[in-house]
Amino acid sequence: MVVVFTWLLAYLARQPTSFQALSKKTWIFLVLSGLGTGLSWLCYSHALQIGPASRVAPLDKLSVAIVIGTNASCPDATLSAVLSPTPAQKESSQ
Repeated sequence: MVVVFTWLLAYLARQPTSFQALSKKTWIFLVLSGLGTGLSWLCYSHALQIGPASRVAPLDKLSVAIVIGTNASCPDATLSAVLSPTPAQKESSQ
């Protein structure tokens, strides 16, 4: 469901040639990210079925700390690259 909704939003918000502009590396990352998200939800659902939520939920929230720690250990990874608008976005907002 997440993948369908995300693709719908991406399609509705896209620029006319934006899908062709994505590199092969970007497509691979998007597919792997989608698979990782799906598997994560399946594992979380299974963990909730076999264990109490009071023990499962804190482990799920720990993943945020792991992501932050992983990003901190990668000197080339910057959040500003994700948050700063592209030149096309700057033009469209004016």
